[in-house]
Amino acid sequence: MSAAALLCSCVETPTDFSSEVVVDNSLSFSKCKAIKKSLEGNFSGIAWLGGNEYVVVDDKSETEGFYRFRIDIDYRGEITSVERGEFVTNGESYPDGESIEYFPAANSVFLMGEQENRVIELSLKDGSRTGREIPCSDLFPVVYNAGLESLSYNDVTKRFWLTSETTLPDDGETATPENGLSNILRIQAYDDNFNKAGQWFYLTDKPSIKVSGNPYVAGVSDICALDDGRLLVLERESNMEGFTGFCNNRIYIVDPTSTDQGKRLEKTLMLEIPSKSTNYANYEGMCLGPRLKDGRRVLVLVSDSQTNMRGALKDWFLTIRVRGI
Repeated sequence: MSAAALLCSCVETPTDFSSEVVVDNSLSFSKCKAIKKSLEGNFSGIAWLGGNEYVVVDDKSETEGFYRFRIDIDYRGEITSVERGEFVTNGESYPDGESIEYFPAANSVFLMGEQENRVIELSLKDGSRTGREIPCSDLFPVVYNAGLESLSYNDVTKRFWLTSETTLPDDGETATPENGLSNILRIQAYDDNFNKAGQWFYLTDKPSIKVSGNPYVAGVSDICALDDGRLLVLERESNMEGFTGFCNNRIYIVDPTSTDQGKRLEKTLMLEIPSKSTNYANYEGMCLGPRLKDGRRVLVLVSDSQTNMRGALKDWFLTIRVRGI
């Protein structure tokens, strides 16, 4: 994000205990309040380990690894505290880590890096490389600042899911306000043995404005795999121009299990999270968290503050209570 994107100081958003919103016959949600921290992070991915333990990846980390976080969530699904713990690293260079996922079978994590378009496995204990990785270089060529962005794993379906942020060169132009296109993404599945298990197409929303600021980004910033085979897809459109910046985040739900491979996924909007200069939140990480006593599942989101840029941007954490997953 450029220095020209200086924003005024963030303020806390009002407490919002929204009533439950029904998306379809099987899904409904209610949004909790967002909280902000000044952690000077570039948080781009998050995964739940169980209890109040999470791992978070920072896309500006100089070495390969992840942060351990403690995020306490109460009986209502509200975040009560956020604490960043140690940075676990093996010391290797691995620039631009964009997503992270926990793999319970091996007590390891998979780290996705955009610059090299690699998804490698690290020990959860000490961050050392296991020597395994998901083979995806033939499907996702290296594209500067538009490569692999999103990774998810579900231990019920035993599937990894990954996709790029924007359109790959072989599939057309990247969406901009000037061309008015949608991004065309390939969402790829792998099984537990890292074999290809299907590919589907996903179209992002078209740009909402006509002229882009500096910088302008639009695409998918994360995905989250559900136990029933469906996916939550987090789209992000961010436009910065002086003090008029905005970031609009939308969460869609898609169902690869009811769509033939190679076809376009139909998407249903679950939630829109707009933000402007006074509460700018660029959500880049999303994962499932604990299940509440009433059966609802907590979805946890984390934003990228670009190291609390100019003291204005903050690190936002948000929970959403979802029924039907």
